[in-house]
Amino acid sequence: MLLAASARAQPSEAAERLASVEALRAARAAPEGTLVGLEHLARVAERHRERTPSPWIGRLDRYLAEAEAGRDPYVTEARGEITVRAYRSALSERLAGYAVYVPPGYDPARRYPLLVALHGGSSNGNLFAALALGARVSFTDYRRYWWTVHAPRLAPEWIVIAPDGFGNSMWRYYGERDALDAIADACARYSVDAERVVLFGLSNGGLGSFNIGTRHAWRFSAVVPLAGAPGWSHYTGGAPSERERRVLEPLSGWSLIENARNTHLHAHHGRTDPGPMRPRYVEELAAHTDVLEVPFTLDWYATGHDLVVPVQRDGRVFDEEAERRRDPSPASVTLVTGDYRAARQHWVEVTRIDDYPSIVAVEARREAARIVVSTRGSLRALRLHEVRAREVVIDGARVPLEGATGAVDLVRGEGGWRVGAPRARGKRPGVSGPLGDALYEPLLHVYGTGGERPHLLREAAERGARGFFENLHDVVQPVVADTDVTDAQLAGAHVVLYGSPRSNTVLARIADRLPIRVAADGVSVGAQRYGGAHVGVRFLYPSPFGAGRYVIVQAAARSEAVAAGHRLPAFLPDWVVYDARRLPARPGNLPTARSRHVAAGFFDDAWRLTPEGSTPR
Repeated sequence: MLLAASARAQPSEAAERLASVEALRAARAAPEGTLVGLEHLARVAERHRERTPSPWIGRLDRYLAEAEAGRDPYVTEARGEITVRAYRSALSERLAGYAVYVPPGYDPARRYPLLVALHGGSSNGNLFAALALGARVSFTDYRRYWWTVHAPRLAPEWIVIAPDGFGNSMWRYYGERDALDAIADACARYSVDAERVVLFGLSNGGLGSFNIGTRHAWRFSAVVPLAGAPGWSHYTGGAPSERERRVLEPLSGWSLIENARNTHLHAHHGRTDPGPMRPRYVEELAAHTDVLEVPFTLDWYATGHDLVVPVQRDGRVFDEEAERRRDPSPASVTLVTGDYRAARQHWVEVTRIDDYPSIVAVEARREAARIVVSTRGSLRALRLHEVRAREVVIDGARVPLEGATGAVDLVRGEGGWRVGAPRARGKRPGVSGPLGDALYEPLLHVYGTGGERPHLLREAAERGARGFFENLHDVVQPVVADTDVTDAQLAGAHVVLYGSPRSNTVLARIADRLPIRVAADGVSVGAQRYGGAHVGVRFLYPSPFGAGRYVIVQAAARSEAVAAGHRLPAFLPDWVVYDARRLPARPGNLPTARSRHVAAGFFDDAWRLTPEGSTPR
């Protein structure tokens, strides 16, 4: 045996167990997915050790013993337990953890429904898995129980996972990708019934359930938000500017609710909820879904925000959703999107949008030997999957398919719709903006080493490498000096550049190929100049270093103004010019009235500045 019993999880003891994991890895004695889980469990034991003997270290010892015996502990020892495992995320150098439960009698030969539980801002994956499985913890006590080893009070014949979401990401950008990646990892490790996947969340997790559950509705049999706002426009106060609306709508359940026509949508809300998830928001959503003829179930409770106990006291969601199945290929499909990262529902996919980002919609239905499609908005191209038809009638025009099967691309030109794909240039999937689009992918943070106070640029890069939002956990991305970065590194990731052409040699190399310029006396956006060393800019643009990559520039004449860019709000268009003196001490979701951007805007579909974009806000 490699192991000895342990009384207390000291760092040295956790290190011993990490060494045992590495020994198993070197011997190829266990699947890599299992070893990644054990590695994460060892780090949980080290980072969250208790004054009394830690049950995490004892659990790890049991799991390691199983792995050494050639068995998968996540299938044998972990049955009936709430435990933690992890996967390797592209977004962070640290492992991305999630809590998992499999039933006591788990049999890999069966297919089990999967509950995906999204925690709120005061919780984490470990605690929220326990809450979903019947634990009774007061909302005010959540933080005390984040890393308690919880025993499930319910024993459903379900698999349950609760991603960590990189902390309080509010399930946007980093958090959305983590949720989808954790689902993919669980489906690879366990026997999941792909037609019975339920998305469930409380508070911020309720907001995330509305948003992710409509953006990717075709992946779920049911979406069950608890105490959640139905979209970002509501959560941020209900009155975004037109520019802000263009960023928020493609991420918001309210705008995308028609995608749920083939997914059961069942919300729960407290009548006296006092927070930003106001009861009137879901009342308005109920009226909105009536108008759009989208099935929507809403249950009210005579309580406030803490709804997990009243909803899951007896395992209600498990009982109600156990046999509900999604239709993997419905005859009629509605797709509403303004984001290439959420541009598919079932067999309909949007492949190009003009005036990006803007909301477009597709209604498609199969009729014998043809497919009937109607579109709205500035839709340029789409793809139909699973085609078994002789023709498409799109916006009233007949397009013969000439025996095409499988996937068919349709593009709209001056003469109307025809079979064909759009040109691979300009804004397109993977290189479309806005700024948040880069946060779904690996980022390399490169700081300048020249000029005055270069240590501030290094600190700015290190801050960005921990995520561009507050309250994130375990986002650790690579940071490198401009003098040390290689061309291979620059070509292999989205690159964030900190400094100015005077202080950052990488930025100096490409400055003449970028549409926004930074000089000693200010920032120039096209013909418009914004003067002052306190003026900074953040923008993204197709990378000159590698195809399909972004370069993100956070620049100003002074290093202090570069660092101040981390106080920008979360939701931004393609570019923003800011006054470092007016930014708030802590970033919010949208700029406040006092700290409005100097200017902000979108590039056009060819990545050019628009006339609107070159004028002050």
